[in-house]
Amino acid sequence: MNWTRERLYWYLKAGERSEYPRVFTEKIKPFLKKEDRVLDIGSGPGLFARELVSYVKIFYNLEPEELPRNYLEKMAKDNGKIKTIPGSWPQEIPEIIFDVTISSFSGSGVMVNQGSLEKIIEKTKRHIFLVAPAGPKDFGAGLEKATSPLPYENTEAALNNLGLNYQVELILFDFGQPVKDMEEATAFLAQQLKISPQMARNHAGRIALRDGDGLYLPNSRKSALIRIDLP
Repeated sequence: MNWTRERLYWYLKAGERSEYPRVFTEKIKPFLKKEDRVLDIGSGPGLFARELVSYVKIFYNLEPEELPRNYLEKMAKDNGKIKTIPGSWPQEIPEIIFDVTISSFSGSGVMVNQGSLEKIIEKTKRHIFLVAPAGPKDFGAGLEKATSPLPYENTEAALNNLGLNYQVELILFDFGQPVKDMEEATAFLAQQLKISPQMARNHAGRIALRDGDGLYLPNSRKSALIRIDLP
């Protein structure tokens, strides 16, 4: 993701109001231990860290882009258990073996590439959790079509080639966007869907829900949570 200040702001607001990432972190929590070192590959501004850090010893966030990393550094000042690793997977990974590794929507270079998956396995003791899309993300506009095979199926194929046992759960959830008014809704949808402002405003008028003093743009998503339990 190419982070801008506007995109970071929207992403953080969506993380507060929508079901993401809690729909996934609630399923990860039972597998965590207080002494765990956890790695989040491509963590962005640390939505998973925010939800899970209190359950583990140290939560490492690997993030290549400066804007979300700066936000992570602010979190780290308030919570010494949050650590930031600048750089990309797997070049800048420290010489640490992690108890649990998480990677959510981090792309095919991390979650489909067989060499990358082998590296994740090498660096992880117990559990790996991968979150991959299983459908389009179009805010109900029907403008973005899912590829075939879907990304999580590509990950499954790579895991099968490695002879690994894994569990897959398809999860429906809302990853909608809170906005203050129709002007912001228009700007958000125009950027998200790559459509004209007029089309974005028309679509916002169809889907926007009143939410306190602002509006909410619901976004039904389906993704796969892939869990690999290591021997």
